Amino acid sequence: MEAEASYARAVALDVLPPLVRTPEYEAALRGAQVETVSEQDHRHYSDAHRERVMRHLSKGPSLRLDLVVGEAVLRRPVGGALVMADQLLRLAALAELPGVRMRLVPDEVGAFAGMTSFTLLSFRQDEFEDVVYLDTLHAGTWLEAESERRPYAETFERLASAALPAEDTVGRLVEAAQLLKDSAD
Repeated sequence: MEAEASYARAVALDVLPPLVRTPEYEAALRGAQVETVSEQDHRHYSDAHRERVMRHLSKGPSLRLDLVVGEAVLRRPVGGALVMADQLLRLAALAELPGVRMRLVPDEVGAFAGMTSFTLLSFRQDEFEDVVYLDTLHAGTWLEAESERRPYAETFERLASAALPAEDTVGRLVEAAQLLKDSAD
């Protein structure tokens, strides 16, 4: 659905969303899942789909992405230190695209009610209302009612306001990637 959306707001507190994953990060996640979860293809995007969305993001106004990442995600070595370092460098490069704003929520923010990852999608066409996507083990869940979406929109705004500025976020991504690379040597 991201390809049809004009604005995606994502919160990543456990693992990165499929849209921004490198193929190696994606493969490591697939390898860590039990077979019944891996059979649920809703959790995985093809490289072609991911590339199509990245083209929309790099063009600027056709798709905007605001990604709020919890600092713990940087320390979770999905696929090992080098895979994770490459993933973080990819995030830093992605943050430089005109249609992308990425912010890191430092651990100091602490816990908050409803700590979960999600994506809130908005569309250009007025007849389409925003939707929230929740990724679960058994299937993806779409929330369409305004009363169901509101807590996610408010949580996104609260986390975005508590997050580091974009420039500091990129610096932290690069720093974390370098630490991972150094530890792999």
